[in-house]
Amino acid sequence: MAVEPNPAAPYDYCVVGGGLWGSSCCHSLLELLPASAVVAFIAPLEPQSINTPTDNDNHWKWEDSHTGVYSAHYDEGRITRELDSSEAWSRLASCSIQRYRELERASGVSFYTESGYLCLGTQDEDAYLRKVDAVGKTCRCEYTSLTTKQAIQEHLPSVSLQPNAIGLLQTKNAGHISPRRLVLALHTLIHQRHVDVLDTHATKIAVVDGVAKVTLANGQSLQASKVVVAPGAFINADLCGGWDPPVRVSGRTVVLKDVTELMDDASLQLAQLPSIISCCADTPPGPAVLYDMYQLPPICYPNGRWYLKIGTGDFDHPLVTMADKQAWFKGPPGQADEERLLAYLHATMPCLDALSHATMNCALTFSSTDYPLIDWVPETDQTLLVAVAGNGGGAKSALEIGRLAALACLNQWDDVHKRELFRIPDT
Repeated sequence: MAVEPNPAAPYDYCVVGGGLWGSSCCHSLLELLPASAVVAFIAPLEPQSINTPTDNDNHWKWEDSHTGVYSAHYDEGRITRELDSSEAWSRLASCSIQRYRELERASGVSFYTESGYLCLGTQDEDAYLRKVDAVGKTCRCEYTSLTTKQAIQEHLPSVSLQPNAIGLLQTKNAGHISPRRLVLALHTLIHQRHVDVLDTHATKIAVVDGVAKVTLANGQSLQASKVVVAPGAFINADLCGGWDPPVRVSGRTVVLKDVTELMDDASLQLAQLPSIISCCADTPPGPAVLYDMYQLPPICYPNGRWYLKIGTGDFDHPLVTMADKQAWFKGPPGQADEERLLAYLHATMPCLDALSHATMNCALTFSSTDYPLIDWVPETDQTLLVAVAGNGGGAKSALEIGRLAALACLNQWDDVHKRELFRIPDT
């Protein structure tokens, strides 16, 4: 249950951000700290009024009356897998995935489906697959190389493949998670501990004489000796003591095909599909190519419908101001994104052509290093620690990234991960 902040005395620790990373960090801090530590968790709830897709408006959005922040975990599907083109990201994912089942048991909330993962390419476009294969061997991931179209077709019976298709298949420690339910699992455990959970968002953080003053959107404020700043795409200089974080935020539109009526069609086997990332996907009509396509198997959403989700990183929608970000989450979708994703999906899965679809917007945060920034904010006397920039891969690795942020806040680290990769770069 949310409480009022205690203005009388400083908190020992405060975590700003109730999304995947902030929730994971708060949970890890509570595991690491003595019971006597006084902790605040600033975690605004997901907006309750959701406009679900209809015949007149197929964009999944939140009511215009919401004036606060949004989070990328307001969804039911994110790909998870150990296979990656980066050793660092592979290790982050592996460490997180190993704790999924433990968190499910402890919280009583299920969020992980081990449906498997297929990294798809062609013999002509295999550079990315070769990187993933090399990292997979280095990190000792369990997977199978599929070197023919026929071998891949056994796992994708309803998908039209290119003649020279090849792939890497991971059946264990891979599939998809519900980010919404992962956050619920973490919050369930957090609420069992001694912590003040505040249902609002922070608007400004200033450091004076080694103490952080956190101003809240509801007009209240609190003080803390240490603050972890993890607000996702809504990061800004006001939340970092005036320091401008070196990140960029970009909007994404995803398409969700309503496949509810096809789930019982044995010939399509939609329920057996793995999560898919295609490193080079030809998109008819025309010569345009989607280089960064991902697709999830059908997932049941809160409205009871089953959706097959597809997205791409090929379209950049820069989001700079608070108003930019709020407007993006409220819609409308990116028109080019929607058109190209539908063209690809209809070309590769013609059985879905006549089905209705929905769209949804989210936002990603990128760093120049391609890794999360988990470091003390400059000139704040180790009072503010930032944990930001998922670079498109932050959901699957949230448990480990949050744990690393908690350790860093205590001036500790886990040497499984190279500390220098997560430092704020010199400007």
